[in-house]
Amino acid sequence: MKLVLVQAIWRHGDRTPTETYHNDKFTGDYWIFGGGGWGQLTPIGMRQHMELGKKIRNRYIKGLPYEFLSKRYSQQEVFVRSTDKNRTLLSAFSNMVGMYGATDGENYNKAGE
Repeated sequence: MKLVLVQAIWRHGDRTPTETYHNDKFTGDYWIFGGGGWGQLTPIGMRQHMELGKKIRNRYIKGLPYEFLSKRYSQQEVFVRSTDKNRTLLSAFSNMVGMYGATDGENYNKAGE
């Protein structure tokens, strides 16, 4: 049996809150890390998607168990779609860094460090 298609769907990684309680002491200024402001991807969320990208690389690029994709990114093989929200675009980007980043994705510093 030969693998012919992989379709993966996921949500964004860890993010800051989109709103707060009426009298919450943590206002929008408190959530400056991870892009700043409400509903933004955090460094933890970036790291989550880099790790997910590495798992996808191990499975479908390195051949554990399927050698399905090329070691170098090819737009003929991979199509990425995201909503037009900063957190989802950064999640998709972080995932691709995990899959195809510097040489083998291992040379990138961990997000947030």
